[in-house]
Amino acid sequence: MVSRVALATLVVVGCGSSTLSDTPPRSTPAQLPTEPRASYQLGALRIDGAPTLDKELVARRSGEPIGARLLDLGGRNRAMGGIPVALISSDGLCKELPLVQHPQPQIVPAKCETGWARFTRTMVAPVFQRALADETSELRLHERVVSRTGTLVDPRWDDARDRSFYGLAIDQPAELWMTSLDGNSTKIAGNGPWSPLDISTDGRFVLARREVAFTRAGLYLIEIATGNATALTDPDGLAVRGTFVGGDVLAIVERDDRRVLEWISTWWRARVELEGDVVDFAVLPQGIVAVVEVAGVSTLQLIDLATGHHRVISEAPDDGVIRDLQARSDAIAFTYSDATHPREVHAHRSDTFQPLARWPSERSEMPRPAIHEIIARDGVRSQLLAYLPTGDKLPVLLELHGGPEDRWLPTYDRFVQFATAEGYAVIRPNVRGSAGQGRTFMSLDDGAKREHVLRDVDATLAWIAAQPSLDASRVVVMGTSYGGYLGLASLRAFPDRLRGGITLGAVTDFVGLLEGTAPYRRDHRRAEYGDERDPATRQQLAARSPVAWVKDLKKPLLVAYGEKDPRVPPATATRFIESARAAGVPVWSIAAADEGHWFERTDNRRAFDVLAIQFLRFATR
Repeated sequence: MVSRVALATLVVVGCGSSTLSDTPPRSTPAQLPTEPRASYQLGALRIDGAPTLDKELVARRSGEPIGARLLDLGGRNRAMGGIPVALISSDGLCKELPLVQHPQPQIVPAKCETGWARFTRTMVAPVFQRALADETSELRLHERVVSRTGTLVDPRWDDARDRSFYGLAIDQPAELWMTSLDGNSTKIAGNGPWSPLDISTDGRFVLARREVAFTRAGLYLIEIATGNATALTDPDGLAVRGTFVGGDVLAIVERDDRRVLEWISTWWRARVELEGDVVDFAVLPQGIVAVVEVAGVSTLQLIDLATGHHRVISEAPDDGVIRDLQARSDAIAFTYSDATHPREVHAHRSDTFQPLARWPSERSEMPRPAIHEIIARDGVRSQLLAYLPTGDKLPVLLELHGGPEDRWLPTYDRFVQFATAEGYAVIRPNVRGSAGQGRTFMSLDDGAKREHVLRDVDATLAWIAAQPSLDASRVVVMGTSYGGYLGLASLRAFPDRLRGGITLGAVTDFVGLLEGTAPYRRDHRRAEYGDERDPATRQQLAARSPVAWVKDLKKPLLVAYGEKDPRVPPATATRFIESARAAGVPVWSIAAADEGHWFERTDNRRAFDVLAIQFLRFATR
């Protein structure tokens, strides 16, 4: 419960200016160089200006925890006597979790390394999404491709007819497509980007979401036969998700201060507001089961739509997070994670909500985060997660998330465990622009307000300075994607309070980003950052870009990027690194020939984590 989470407030006055895709094959491992050198190759990684990997750190970082994620709930396995099962993803495979006691705890129906899969009606094997490269993927049944290949957005499965719907983005925003098991594909609607959410019981309509910006998305009813789209919510509002309930639609809508449930009928609408954010839901005969979050911590609540009454039916056991909620007849199931547990799958009875089955994960020794509220000098309130190992005057890693409309949650993180085990405190602020505090908060960094985020970084640094157990003179900032940009901007704004910066896939050139990002993402990014085709906006974007003021960065950097990144053009990373070195900035660089926007391959991620710790040692020595 939230009451178990530590909350504190600090007012700052007058201070200075992850759909999971399938796990790709591992990179070809290479022998670690035994002597330091300025440039070396490590598998698919080209490393420049950095020392060789510390073998003891490599040994301590080796090994990946085995977690699990719920993929589908329902169906009965004939080989196990027709018992009901859940489909999960664990250890790179699709597996079945029996929902009753059975001597055989799991069956592996297919090797489908995936973040999305669904049972087919025959239950012979699931249809699953297989990632390829550059964020493209395809749907497969066994080894047979049953979809077009491209960037597939939010696949949805029509149980009654064994067909799938998905957004397909190649050279333009995602169109809405339909594919049957025989591989026949049909375009339903263009003028996206579309994300299918549900299929009507009669098979005539698709409920879809069209997002034109992080803070603007509407729900539409699309007729499959004609492609005609009818708006169900305000296109300038922010609808998050929805599902059919009979002939009506139940949706999550982002309001100014929280996410709420809205019942959308032909003749009327009703709203259900709870004390917290509604982030997921499932429909049962006795009501709606909703995942409600306060300060990132989840509870399951049952809502009686006839009366509006609601009650907590399950709390996240260790102040954790619930996702992937599904309900079918006699069971509900979900994915659970907290700071000490990688993701695991839980199933409960749908009538009594008593535990039914569980696919557990190994417990780690990672410290649980305390959640603190801070107030910037302009009065904006935000929260941070503090992972504090035992010790005094600890060096600090200040990590900024990407998005920008993403958020930190109190879930398991392999790198945080590694860093805290090595004696570093990890501080993760949800600065303005983050999700989880309503639409108004998400808009506080838009347009000309982009640099206002630094006020929250300022408040976070002041919070660090106020903690007796932390050493405010030894702080390194780290960020991925947009978080990398914000980390570099923080280094420029607070050169006397930060000792260095680590970035992965960072935005270093806004004009280069908008001109070189994948075509289907360009309009969405212009809505967030501005249109570089307008001369005045282009000038502002260029001036805001780290590559324009790299000479102001006086502290060392670790810069990593993937050479197949479809989001942030790799050429912008190489230009930034060259400019930084020309300006005399010490730079350790890592270029991954086989990675996209993130480092997903096990060997690459391990090498990055180890070099990040070595960089922390170097910068905070």
